[in-house]
Amino acid sequence: MPCPRRSLAILFLFSFKLQAAPEPLNPPASSSFSSGSGGSAQLSFAEALSDGMVLQSRPASASLWGVVSLQSLPLQVFMDGALSPHELLHQTERGGHVEWRLRLAPQEPGGPHIIEVVAGEERIALRDVLFGDVFLCSGQSNMQMSVVDAMPEDIHGYSWDFPRIRILTTDPFPFSSKTSSQQHKLPLLHSWRLVTAENVFGPSCGATGWRDCYFSSVCLFFGMRYHNVSGHPVGLIASATAGTPIEYFMPRQELESCNKSEIQGHHPMNVFHPHGFGPIQGDGVLFANVISALSPMSVRAFLWYQGESNANDPEGYRCLFPGLIRGWRRVFSDDGASIPFLSVGLAADVNFAGLLPEIRQAQTFATKMENVFVVPAYDLGDVESPLGPIHPRRKKEVGLRLARVAIGVFHGSLDSAVAPEVTSITVSVWNSSAMRSLKVGTISRYYSRWVLEEQTPDSVIWLVNVSTRAHDGRMVSLDAASCWDCCRESGVFHLFG
Repeated sequence: MPCPRRSLAILFLFSFKLQAAPEPLNPPASSSFSSGSGGSAQLSFAEALSDGMVLQSRPASASLWGVVSLQSLPLQVFMDGALSPHELLHQTERGGHVEWRLRLAPQEPGGPHIIEVVAGEERIALRDVLFGDVFLCSGQSNMQMSVVDAMPEDIHGYSWDFPRIRILTTDPFPFSSKTSSQQHKLPLLHSWRLVTAENVFGPSCGATGWRDCYFSSVCLFFGMRYHNVSGHPVGLIASATAGTPIEYFMPRQELESCNKSEIQGHHPMNVFHPHGFGPIQGDGVLFANVISALSPMSVRAFLWYQGESNANDPEGYRCLFPGLIRGWRRVFSDDGASIPFLSVGLAADVNFAGLLPEIRQAQTFATKMENVFVVPAYDLGDVESPLGPIHPRRKKEVGLRLARVAIGVFHGSLDSAVAPEVTSITVSVWNSSAMRSLKVGTISRYYSRWVLEEQTPDSVIWLVNVSTRAHDGRMVSLDAASCWDCCRESGVFHLFG
């Protein structure tokens, strides 16, 4: 596919007190417990908790939360029939009921378990619960893209039977305002499920699979690799919405610190035309409706793939992206811990008129924060994607790169070379009268930027030679006319934007 003539703007980014519960007032009989969030009478779990889920294992402590009638207190917790020690973190009376949250003692990876909560005569249970590592995958459409929209060769050859990987998906379009009594309600597309072929691919898959048989391809490919290497059960929460700017996901405090009291988004295919659903009591709409409702959940790390809808404001993103990380860590962590944050540097897209390099630079700026990592996807552009080049299909490779970082952080030394790394670039401009070679830019650990300002007449051909160092040490070189076109073991890939 021919590339438009324009000045060359390329950016490479790389970073890369527990107390025993009281004696049981009324030891439960397992058969009398209600399941999941549909508890009898007033006692119930929050929507994020259901049968078949994964709770975070040691070293963290998993949380349970929900509502109960005031007269039914206190709460007791049983695991596999035995009284379980726990710490009550939160108990607030609101509108005739009590919102509660408690923290379990740290658990080893494994299961399944039955966890039971008793309050007076009311009893509820979570069945088939695993303890493992829980990851929240969020962002806009490139995180939302389902497995059925990935490269066909990447989804063939799997049995798609992973009983120790469980998936949860929030509603990708949760834009209705909540009343004050609904602030902790979580809008779901589906509750916790096992990873099976039917749950991922059908039987009711539509043409694109966005809703009927949805799960995030990046998130699932990440989880599969992480599970295979770590051996831990894995819980994956997909909470992504197409076309959304980062402001939608942020709490009021961080928006105000970046002078973003008014929230506007930008349609991903045209960043110059804003739209917006507005703030909810000062918070971004997705933070108010989804993220805050998930925040009691103990998670191992965040995975983030977003930025296209902020491409028109890279300077603003340099403030907003670190603000998002701070805001999420604050609401998900009781002790202020720096929960690891793994982000995807945007893939190239020729339609963005040179805007994406600046966003990649803003993304990498955040790696100065503790436990923040950006994995590059600049080499994974896909001009032939049926969903448009803004939606490259090579999501398996993105997931594997994120998994390499997570495995390094949690299970060994971090191998910084998670993707091909640019080591040099030479631009040659040719026309009928002259040939001149230009060596432009510099290489640094975090980013490099090459810009040739000259407007290129149609008669001029760009010849680009790029050397990259892949994670296995293999060198890759390329030549291309008008745009980047590079070959690797997995085939041709394109570098635009």
